[in-house]
Order: sequence, then structure tokens, then C-alpha cells
Amino acid sequence: MDTEQEAALLLIEVYRRAEGSPLLRVRVEREDTRPHRLAALTMHLEGAGLVDIVGVGGAPLIRMTPAGVVQAERLILDRDRPVFRYNRALNGLVMAAADQFPRHRLELKEFLGARHAQILDSVLTHSELRSAVQFLEEECLVTVERSGDEPVAIVLTSQGRRCGWNDQVDVMGFLDGKKQTGVRQHMTVNVNGNGTQVGQGNTQNNTFGYDPHQLAAFARGILADADTMSVSAAEREQITEHARSLEREAETGEPERGRIRQALLGLQEHASALGSPETLAAVFQVLL
Repeated sequence: MDTEQEAALLLIEVYRRAEGSPLLRVRVEREDTRPHRLAALTMHLEGAGLVDIVGVGGAPLIRMTPAGVVQAERLILDRDRPVFRYNRALNGLVMAAADQFPRHRLELKEFLGARHAQILDSVLTHSELRSAVQFLEEECLVTVERSGDEPVAIVLTSQGRRCGWNDQVDVMGFLDGKKQTGVRQHMTVNVNGNGTQVGQGNTQNNTFGYDPHQLAAFARGILADADTMSVSAAEREQITEHARSLEREAETGEPERGRIRQALLGLQEHASALGSPETLAAVFQVLL
């Protein structure tokens, strides 16, 4: 696990111990983490503007900043979102298989115990894995070895290898013909210049502008999430109708702004069901 992912886990741990309050001080102690490593993680969080180190005697004493509280809540929310978990499964499977050079054959029982199947303090489920394997097979990125109806291993196809031989694997972006337009596989805490970016590693960076590829990816994410939304059947039907309209128009050679706006206005009426406020604000700025 790299520093950014460890720092994200630590931020969530501090959030829980502080009960989500930026007023409480928390002594950071971990038996399984060496003191110098713990110090590096807390300094990384401080550099991102998410915690303040208020004491260094022995184990670090830290306090969350208001920004840290917001970002910890966002990490937890995104970790549990079905669309994010689905993308994590897709990207993780391709990455793990790409690591099995030169055959690129991955045993699925081994995958569930590997880092690519982890989402912070959670692990992909067997049903999530099966669904992702089926999608990768349908898109001709993998061939699947089965025992009866149960998938037991995957092998990357030539197209799957082209997708997997990248520093950052983005299956949905690869299929769209544009690198990194979907949801990345890491939930991290990043320090970027003078600004802070914390979250699941969304490559959209919450600045959609008027990029049809990003709008199409946003629409597909809504469609993937639709069955799990806590809404009535009628509202779900309306959401999927607007999302399909957005996806269809965004994927045309020259999308019409009026139709994009109409689809987004329809989705905006159901904003509370669609995801994090930050992402929605970035998408709906197209309406301005």
C-alpha cells in the first residue's frame, strides 16, 4: 500500500475517533506501524491541509481541519457507492492480470486477497467480482476460464493487454477511446501544488467544462447506479431516461449544447440521488 492510500485510511480512522469533530484532538498510535512511518503519514495529511499536528511528544497528537472532516466523509461515501466499486473491480482485475507477465493469467481466488481488490478498509465482494468479469468478457478484454458456471481465472486478450499496460488503468476510458475519462482505481489523499485534492482519484478532477467524453462517462455512472438508488420506480425511470439522453447526445460526433442542457436539467431535479455534491456541482456547471 502506498503513502497516499495509507494516509486516506489514517484520515478515516482519525475521523471516526474524533467523531467527525474538528475540535477533538486524537493521539495517533498504531502497533502495526513504525513511528517514523506514522510521522510521515501525519505530515502528508498536514501538507494536504486535512489535519493540524498539535503535539509531537511520543505518538503524534493531531486535530482534523474542517476540510479534513469533509474529505473523510467524501472518502467514506465514495467507498460505498456501487458505481465506484464497480469501476474499482474492472480496473483492479485488468491491473492484476497485467501484473502476471507474460501470460497475463489471473486466478480469481487470489485476486480477492490482493491489494487491487481493496477499497480502503473494504474488499470487493464475490458478486461484484463476477459482474466485473462478465463485463470484461463481453467487451473482449479477457477470456474466462470456468468451473461449471463459476469463473475461476481470466486471461487478458490483446486488447486487454493494451488497456492494462498503462501507468493508470481506466477500463471505461479505454473503451471510450480516450485515456482516463472514467473513475480511477485508487482512493487517495493527494497534495497538488498549492491546492488539495482528496478523494477516490476521480480523473475528472471535478472540472468537466464541456467535454463530451466526461459527460458520457458521468451518464454511464448514473445508469450503473440506477438499480441501487433509494428512489421510487417512477423517479428511477425518469433518472435513467435523462441519463440515456445525455449519454446518447454526448456520444454523437457534434453534440448539441441545447440537448445536453436539457438532459442535465432533467438530472438536476434528482440531484440528491445521484452522488457527491462536489461532483454534481462540477457537472452542472455546464448549465451556466
